[in-house]
Parts: sequence; C-alpha cells; structure tokens
Amino acid sequence: MGDVDKDSPSASTLCFWKTLTDAKHASCIDNWLELATRNYIKELELTIIGKKITDYTLSRRIFAVESLAILRLWGCKLVEHMFGENTKFICLQELSLLAIDLDGKMIQELVCRCPMLEALEISCCSRVDYLQLLNLPKLKKAEFDSCLTIKSNEAPNLQIVSCTGIVRSLLLDISTSENVKKPKIGYVGISRHYLEEPNSRFPLLETLEMQPSNLPEIKISHHRLEKFKLFVNGDTILHIDCKNLSSYAYFGSHIPSLSINYSRLKKSQNLISIHYPLDTSWFLKLRRYLGNFKQPVLSLRIDESPTITITTELLSEQSIPPRSNLNLLSLKRIPPSQDYRALIDGWLWSTHPESLSLKKKAKSVAVTVKSNVGGMT
Repeated sequence: MGDVDKDSPSASTLCFWKTLTDAKHASCIDNWLELATRNYIKELELTIIGKKITDYTLSRRIFAVESLAILRLWGCKLVEHMFGENTKFICLQELSLLAIDLDGKMIQELVCRCPMLEALEISCCSRVDYLQLLNLPKLKKAEFDSCLTIKSNEAPNLQIVSCTGIVRSLLLDISTSENVKKPKIGYVGISRHYLEEPNSRFPLLETLEMQPSNLPEIKISHHRLEKFKLFVNGDTILHIDCKNLSSYAYFGSHIPSLSINYSRLKKSQNLISIHYPLDTSWFLKLRRYLGNFKQPVLSLRIDESPTITITTELLSEQSIPPRSNLNLLSLKRIPPSQDYRALIDGWLWSTHPESLSLKKKAKSVAVTVKSNVGGMT
C-alpha cells in the first residue's frame, strides 16, 4: 500500500508499493500521484508489482511535481507522448529506473529534462541495448546494469561509474573520463587494451572494482590507485604496478599467478572457491601467491569435498617458498562429512595464521593458533 512520511505540514516523501490485479488499481496509483502534485514532495518512490511491467503506464501527472529531488521507479511503463515540450524536473538530483519498460532513446529524453541530475541508476530494463547520455554537467554517479553499449559525453563531474551485468562497451569522452575516481567494471566484453590504459583513461582513479571474463592475463598500472577488487572465475596472470595501493581484494576459483609492486599496502583479502582436487603443486602455488603480502586474510570456500594428495618427492625436487604469516585463515562451507584434519594440515603447511576459523554448513568454530603451531615445515 502507500506510505506518506510527514515531518512538516507538507509531506516531503511519498513511498508507494502496489500489486496490480485489475484495472481499478491503476486509478488508485494515479490518485496517489495526484496527491504528490498537490504537496511539496521532494522524494517519490513508486513500486508496481504485476504480471508484467507493462501492466501500469506511468501517468503524466508525475511531471507536474517540480519539487522532486529524488525519483525511484520500479515496474512500470513509460511512453514517448508523456513528455510535454517544456516538461522538466528542475530540482531532480537522483533518478532510479528499475525494471522499467522503455528504451535507451527514452532514457536520454528523460535525463535531458533533468538539468540538476547528480546520480543515475538503470537496472533490469530489458529493452535498453544502447544508451547515450549527453550534456549532463552535474552528473557525479552513474550505475548501469545489462546495457550492451553505453556512451557518455559532456559529463565533466562524473566520478563514480558502475557497469555490471551484460555491458559490452563503455565509451567515455575525455572530458568525462578524466575525473572518474571509482569505476566498477563488470561487463563481459572488456578488452586487455582497455585495462592497460587506466592512467590515460582515468587519471584521478582511486578505486577500481572489476569482473572481466575470458582474460588470461591482466595488467594494471596506475600511480594514484588506492583500492583494487577483482572477481575472476578462471586461471589468471596478474601484473599490478600501483605504488599507492592500500587495499587489495581477490575473489576467484583459482590461485592467480601474481607479480605486484606496492609500497603502502595495508589490507589484503583473498577468497578462493575450491571444487577440485588439491595436490602438491596447488599448495606450492598458494605459498608463492601469499608471499606477495604481509599479514593477509585468506578465506577458502569448499564447495565440494576435495581430494588431497601430497607427494613429498616433488617437494624435494624444487625450492619451497617461505610460509606466509596470515592475519586470519577462514575455511568456509566445509561439508559435514569432510575430515578436515587433512585440510588443516595442508593449510598450515602453506600458511602460518594467527587465527583459524572453521565454518561448516550447520555451525562454525573459531580457533586461536599459537605462533609455534604450523604443521609440516
């Protein structure tokens, strides 16, 4: 149903959730929007739940609410003729379009009528395959989900860009990209060439979060980057040259081959999902990888009961990297039938944790490991 928050004689916030079962409910929604036009509404959230998102077409009355600063729309349809020639949201600063039936052209038509827009979110809008955003001088934050191509020009104040889902191309002009500090890139078609030019593309880059696909080798070099978070599903070779890096996070199904150059790193977080047999080479690779950090946190999520095989002959045939000191070793989702003593022996041969946490599916236990405990050497 509807909910009006009142902290003054005039309501400043209107939140409305409605499940559509027949045509009468549409007129009920329109009446609530009429209420918004008669009051000084600053924030409007409209959530429509129906069999399909075309069940309710947004009323033109919403454009009469000139006082709106925040507008969130979920589950309705916008049509072209709803925009009047002089229609504008002169105060709108934040716009969210979630599961809306419209295309990229209509989004551009809408945002160009919002001269003060600072934050834009577009998610689950299935008809948006190409999105072009032009002349948004106030825009600071943009979040996109499942748009095939995104092109933005003349957004000189844009600082945060988030692209998740199936987004295959992000095109930013120089005046737009040079101020971006926090890009979140998770689209499928990202190229190695794009990643290897962060200094020129994003000279003020501070935080980078990415989830590339089908890239066997990733190179990141930036003189200002402070926080880096990476999600990878396959084998990857990483080259990171970021002297100002203070926070590193890796989430993946394999241990990456890593070369890293930093001078200020304070926090290292790693989560590796295990669903395959573990052998001598795997534990050696883990020791080499963790040797790049000081006091990292390592979490191992065990999706299936792994077979563990340690061949001592292999250990004598090659140099063994030093065992790393960990701040925390966390073993997650251990199957109830798993004899985790063999697992712990392998982990403690590879690492030297200050604390050890074991989490089965039904319960968990935390253990403090003394400094002289370490398994095999």
